[in-house]
Parts: sequence; C-alpha cells; structure tokens
Amino acid sequence: MQKYFLFILISLSCFITTVKACTIFSCARGGEVLAAANEDDTTPFTRIWYNPGTKDRYASVCFGAPDMQIAAAMNEHGLFFDYTAANYDLSKLNLTNPYPGDIMWEVLGKCKTVKEAMLILKKYDYISSSKVLIADKEGNSITVNPKGIVEKTGDFQVNANCNMINGKLSCLRPEIAAEMLSVSKENNVEFLKKILDKTHQEGELNTL
Repeated sequence: MQKYFLFILISLSCFITTVKACTIFSCARGGEVLAAANEDDTTPFTRIWYNPGTKDRYASVCFGAPDMQIAAAMNEHGLFFDYTAANYDLSKLNLTNPYPGDIMWEVLGKCKTVKEAMLILKKYDYISSSKVLIADKEGNSITVNPKGIVEKTGDFQVNANCNMINGKLSCLRPEIAAEMLSVSKENNVEFLKKILDKTHQEGELNTL
C-alpha cells in the first residue's frame, strides 16, 4: 500500500524556549500519514527556510522564529518533529549524558524514521525542558521529554502542553484533539483543520 505523509502547519511560531500553548498531533489511517499543529506564541513574526541536502545531511524545511530558532521541521524522507513547551525542572533529573549540540537537528539531518531517531535519543539524555513529537511517513510516532520516550499506541498521538494545576490540566486542548480523533475514522486535511480550529488560542497568547 502506498503511503503518504502530509505536514499541515496552520501557524509558524512555536519557539523552543518561549512557546506557551502549542497543539500537535499525528494520525495514520488508510495508508495516509498526516501531522498537524497549531503554533501559539506572542511573537508575531515567523519564517520558513529550506536546508539543501549534503553528503552528510538530508534536506529539510524548517519553521520558526525570526532568529532562525526551529519550532517545527520535516526532512526529505518525511520525518517530522514539532515542539511544545513544558515545565520540567532539569536540575531535579539525573541527566548526565547530554548530546553535544542540538539533538533534534541531528535527528532531522541523519534519520529517515522514528526507529532511527530513537537510536540517537536513547543514547543521550534529552536536556530540553520542551516536549517534542516525532512522526514518520510509515505512521510511527513518539513524544520525547526529559523523563523519557512515549511511543504511540493506536493510530494517532497528541502532543500539547497544558500545565497540571492541583492535579488537573489547565486546558482542554489535548482532550479535545484526542476525542475528535478517537470518535472519527477520518484522516484528511479538512478534518485535521477542524481539530486545529477547535484547539486554537485567542488573546495575547494566540495561534499564529
């Protein structure tokens, strides 16, 4: 069965260090793999840039901040990632083997699949306080945070960064996305756009 990978980016400003409320998900159904994201932040200017392939790195497209900080990216083999902010206290975790550089930049340039990405990610500590979703054209996906890796179960995976307050999530964005994906068998651009519409932010911290 032929497989397709489509990356939908409604907005383009999910900065690793300043992002507040992004919603990201991937879904694999009917031979198609799609990834979608709302990028929520206060910075109004965003960029898209292309990285040509070299003998050592795969070509890629990146989305991010005016200072070229990557928020989301996909390489020529359909390996995609996107970040949400998180509040992990790295000082309280036993992180002793960090990658000497940007580990996701290494993944983007050297890996074709989630399986290949995991070989790198399991070798080093993930030392960003963000959480990242990684998906490939085969329909595999994982989320990665400083405490470990969570592999997808079922045909979709959601990554959103609602904080826990008194034991409850501070927003409903991940629940909304998960419920819409659970009760439907659809997997197309229009359906994913509906989910993004339902989880978009308004106000100062808005979906860009």
